[in-house]
Amino acid sequence: MKKILLVNLVFSLFFVNLLYAQVDSTNNFVVNDNTPNIETYDLNGCLKFALQNSESVKKGKYNILSAKADVGERLSVGLPQIGAGITFTDNFDIRKTILPPFSPPFNPSPQRAVLAFGAKYNGDANIGISQLLFDFSYLLGVRAARMYANLTEKQLDLSKIEVVANVTKAYYGALVNEERLNLLDLNLIRLDTLLSNTNALYKSGLVEKIDVMRLEVSRNNFKTEREKLIYLQSLSKAILKYQMGMKMNDSLTLKGTLREIKMSLAEVNQENNFDFKSRVEYEILKTTKDLQQMNLRYTRSLYLPSLRANAALGYNTGTSTAGDYFRFRQNWVSYGVYNISLNIPIFDGRRKKFAMDKVRIEMIKAEEDIKFFARTAEFQAEQSKIAIMTAMKDLDIQSKNMELAQEIEKVAKAKYQNGTGASLEIINAQASFKEAENNYYVAIYNAIIAKVDWDRAAGKLKVTE
Repeated sequence: MKKILLVNLVFSLFFVNLLYAQVDSTNNFVVNDNTPNIETYDLNGCLKFALQNSESVKKGKYNILSAKADVGERLSVGLPQIGAGITFTDNFDIRKTILPPFSPPFNPSPQRAVLAFGAKYNGDANIGISQLLFDFSYLLGVRAARMYANLTEKQLDLSKIEVVANVTKAYYGALVNEERLNLLDLNLIRLDTLLSNTNALYKSGLVEKIDVMRLEVSRNNFKTEREKLIYLQSLSKAILKYQMGMKMNDSLTLKGTLREIKMSLAEVNQENNFDFKSRVEYEILKTTKDLQQMNLRYTRSLYLPSLRANAALGYNTGTSTAGDYFRFRQNWVSYGVYNISLNIPIFDGRRKKFAMDKVRIEMIKAEEDIKFFARTAEFQAEQSKIAIMTAMKDLDIQSKNMELAQEIEKVAKAKYQNGTGASLEIINAQASFKEAENNYYVAIYNAIIAKVDWDRAAGKLKVTE
């Protein structure tokens, strides 16, 4: 009896740790479902819901929209820039001009002269246009913005893959607990039947009281285990809701069984053509490196001249009285101007040179990141491949052990009912069967996690919306 309690405790702690590892904190979990069922979900349903409601996926989509807006913003710099303006100026104290003495013809006298030139009221109304004619850095900037937009799309793909992996693990975790709970209920029904029959035999004087008491103790342990499983199932569903982006007070009913899981050890064992370049992380790192190369080209292009054209049409006036300011026909005169400006960089204190040095260093770092990822990806693939092979072998062994333990329990019950066995044999057989069940579900969960990790490491995790 102590053995079965210890096994149950170890499994419970093991499974809780697996579940807790998928979230940062479980203090905010709402265990009870208070709303009616919205829908029954299989794995594909959970994944579809998660990809539509996950905050990380939504954020990734917003990043794409922001990057596309940035591309449009950079493109707009090369389009015509048109603006208009109106200026009114009141020179309430007109600026004075000082003429020195003996400065004919304006001041032939020996005293300096202070003269006020200009009108009290000035006005200007104009419309202008500016057009970038040539700037190589502009072209490279637009290309870099488009590359960044592509990078945000790959980052979204990575977020989706992480969501799929987390939801898949959480889904099967909840499904394992549900299977355990269903099997425990069946065992509890059988135990209640045995206890009822044993109690009838005791009343007939065919068995001792201790036989009934032993079975009652076993039933109480089963009920305690059932309460633990109910809590674990609620907890695993809460974790699944968290990974799906579902509200905690929404009801979640799962469909599907563990028998539907198809994992072929031979299939994984034959996959020797692993290529780390198939993973989206490599594409992100490569795009990051390409962006640094583009940044280097952009910085170099700042040494090139740029050409811009400007034009303006307008009217201006200058009057001594406010009333004359509004006599447009009489007092306002037109003007027009255009120019083409060529900007030639000559010396900037070596600012661009140091900027290029920084970019070159970032390119070297990007190369090292790719090399490190290549080694990491190969290690992860090999590690997950070994893990799934080990898990599948363990699952096969534990499945056979559970079948043997179940058969031993049936034999012990048959012997007891025929009067050739003792109730203690049944209790021990039930304890062994329970231990075998726990080991089996640990093994099947490990196999599921190993398969998900393998698909993740091999770049084969499917993302469908």
